[in-house]
Amino acid sequence: MKKLFLVQLFLVVCSFANAQCILLPNATPGITLVHQNTNCSNNSGVAFNPNQNLYYGVRAGNTTFPLETWSATSVPLNQTTAGFDWRGMWWNPTTNQLEGNGYSTSGIWKADLNASGYALATGTTIFTGMNQPDAQSCGDLDWQAYEILYYFNGTIYRYSRTTNALLGSYPITGTPVALSNLNSTTLMYTGCTGKEIALLDYINKCVYVYNKANGAYAGTSQLPASAITTGSFRTSWANCHIWLFNLADYTWYSYKIFDVCSACAPVYTIQNHTLCAGDSLLFAGVWHHISGTYNDTLTATNGCDSIISSVLTILPPAAITQQHSRCFGDSIFAGGSWQHSSGTYHDTLTAASGCDSVVTHIVNIAALATTNTTVAICEGDSLFIGGGWRHLSGVYVDTLSTVTGCDSFIFTTLIVHPVFIKTTARSICQGDSLFAGGRWQYSSGVYTDTLQTIWSCDSIIRTVLSINPTPYVYLGKDTVLCQGDLLVLNATASNVTYLWSDNTTNATLTVTQGGSYWVDVAINSCHYSDTINVVVNQRPVVDIGPDQSLCADRTVVLNATTSNANYRWQDNSSKATYTVTYDGLYWVSVTVNNCAASDTVKIDFANPDCGCPVFIPNAFSPNNDGKNDEIGLVNTFGVDLTDFKIYNRWGQEVFKSQGLFDNWNGNFKGGLSEVGTYYYVARYHCRYNNKDYVLKGDITLLR
Repeated sequence: MKKLFLVQLFLVVCSFANAQCILLPNATPGITLVHQNTNCSNNSGVAFNPNQNLYYGVRAGNTTFPLETWSATSVPLNQTTAGFDWRGMWWNPTTNQLEGNGYSTSGIWKADLNASGYALATGTTIFTGMNQPDAQSCGDLDWQAYEILYYFNGTIYRYSRTTNALLGSYPITGTPVALSNLNSTTLMYTGCTGKEIALLDYINKCVYVYNKANGAYAGTSQLPASAITTGSFRTSWANCHIWLFNLADYTWYSYKIFDVCSACAPVYTIQNHTLCAGDSLLFAGVWHHISGTYNDTLTATNGCDSIISSVLTILPPAAITQQHSRCFGDSIFAGGSWQHSSGTYHDTLTAASGCDSVVTHIVNIAALATTNTTVAICEGDSLFIGGGWRHLSGVYVDTLSTVTGCDSFIFTTLIVHPVFIKTTARSICQGDSLFAGGRWQYSSGVYTDTLQTIWSCDSIIRTVLSINPTPYVYLGKDTVLCQGDLLVLNATASNVTYLWSDNTTNATLTVTQGGSYWVDVAINSCHYSDTINVVVNQRPVVDIGPDQSLCADRTVVLNATTSNANYRWQDNSSKATYTVTYDGLYWVSVTVNNCAASDTVKIDFANPDCGCPVFIPNAFSPNNDGKNDEIGLVNTFGVDLTDFKIYNRWGQEVFKSQGLFDNWNGNFKGGLSEVGTYYYVARYHCRYNNKDYVLKGDITLLR
């Protein structure tokens, strides 16, 4: 094989460097790109691959959002995930890569493409860190200066694509509207001389262009009234068009704002080469041995493309074809050796042109004449094949002769299907049933079903059925508890597991609150459950006052009055009140809804002071249930009230008495007072001994 090296030395010159684009006063609609993955909202970029005529579109936000590929005619070709938290997206003609910047410190990214040019969810980080003025900035590539440009708060920022260093910034000037009208995240690089930078006025639906040399406003192109514009994202530049994303139909809409785009016309150099088959030519670093046109793209000093096209023609070898027929098992000398298989074999000579002359031998080895049949019988049957009666599975051969005198073989594959006998053990819970032996079975035993296999042979299924006992549990009747009582629910049984309504697995459950409680007990996958409903009633609040020492000529009435209550005093009397006239220990038990509470007081009549034993209860519950809803002075016989006030824990006065029988109902400034402790001061004059008293203490407000 000959290998030829091709060396080219030339100077590349572009026909023109930058087009003088004419800005259209009214933008014209172009093609649309419809996302197939509708997980779209803040779509941030469109790019165009001129090498393979493909469009790419991406959504910003995270690595799982859609990255899609379309043909140049809008045909969806591939859908994948972004693989990177994209913001700006562009095609880099210098590296022939799909690139873009990411959110915040995500860096600059290169997406992988497959052999067809479709974007993949994998790629490489080109630069790391924060590479833009704002975390949400969507950049674009200035392919002429090889810089990445961003817009933020009225300023253009320039970064080197080679080093990612910040090269500088400059403000835009002359914008005909307030800067707040501009899309805050997106800059578009057009490449048109003096109008290289484009920004979107999303309020007035138009595009402003600026001179990249000084940031000066250079003109306006009005978008159609139907264009969908937004204040951030959803705006891009690709293939000489501005692209706007419509969230309502997941579609990128394109609009042309220049009559032509800035481009560099490539210079083509065409070279013709002729080689013999088997030779090859080294061009652009690759050896080529197939006829075709091969291009190598170089870059001139002014950045334009220069394309060398090598037209390679491979001369076919002089060919002679010979046909040969042989029987199976025979052979022929061809291709430098004896051949015994059908095929094409070549012998290579040298023709007058200097190229190879190839003698092609087409060898046809007659196939072995065979007939293959498959026969099936059931176990216990037999078939006459291969010269005898056969009852075992196998391949049996009968040998005959064809009309050409070659052997003919009949291969019979005998399959002996077994009589299928299967015994299975099954268990069910007591009370369940299983279909076996032709009917539903409820008892332990062995049951037989005779069926046919798919080969029409007997299939016998024996089912050994066992019955597992079902456990039993009873939690008792629905019940009522009093506050503070507890109920132990007991589901104890042998060899079972427990699951209660609170997901505990003990044999018992202690209940202190009202509700519905259930337990499921299981043994050998057999379950039984029971439920009990528990109601908890509140206990009454009972207070018959403090211990007292009275004068001998006094009496005191102990008051336990509570709505809907039954009473039992220490002497088994059953009234709501009890009059004390002599020393002793007195108690009462108050029962409401079968729930009881009690209080005890000690009374003696040996008070040497013989004053006025005024007292105030230490708790009350102002909840309008008719029980202890108010609090005030008790035992006020012979008392002249001077002052009675109640304070909260911050020292605020919440109640002031207007008289001996004026009680506090628990309200303060028209609203309910908080549950807690309050403090009182009572000043009064006792007429019996002509003395003044001050009574202090605390009260607990309950609800």
